[in-house]
Amino acid sequence: MTAQKTKQRVFAKDFKIQVVGEYLAGEVGATTIGRKYGVDDAVITRWISAKYCICHLVATTNGSNEARQRLSGVD
Repeated sequence: MTAQKTKQRVFAKDFKIQVVGEYLAGEVGATTIGRKYGVDDAVITRWISAKYCICHLVATTNGSNEARQRLSGVD
């Protein structure tokens, strides 16, 4: 028996922002949001963590050009 490899799905940046925004609104958790959109809650948690890292980077560099350059490649 061979393991079947699943294709990794790609999500649009706007969709990720929408999902993380719903989580940050605080009404429901990552599991509930995941069920709503058909996305594993571990994926949503990873997006949330990335959002906090990005916010920290901008805050600690005062929105410098270096921060903007780093963020330009983040999805």
